Amino acid sequence: MGLSGGDATDEEIKGEILWKLYKMHAGKSRHVYESDVPKGMPPQLHKRIMRCLKELRREGLVVEFPHGGEHVFTFNMNRLEEIKARIGRRNRSQDEKDNPHPRQLIS
Repeated sequence: MGLSGGDATDEEIKGEILWKLYKMHAGKSRHVYESDVPKGMPPQLHKRIMRCLKELRREGLVVEFPHGGEHVFTFNMNRLEEIKARIGRRNRSQDEKDNPHPRQLIS
């Protein structure tokens, strides 16, 4: 992941959340459990990650619905272009740090 410690901004965290949902194939018929979103990210950021996830829901980029005893999240398919743009921004900045050759992640 591109996050480290406590120096991540909320926008970076939101980009990581969107990227994780994308990697987990959230979309038309798939969803991601709330407890799976912060996994693999720094433990000290888990509360901020959950807060940013709720902010993404308020912004309308992700949709939340109850499933069993837990909430699940998926992309708002009506705002997919905006989601792709935000994921692309996250990947461009990450590529500049990690790789001199940019990669195309979403077509």
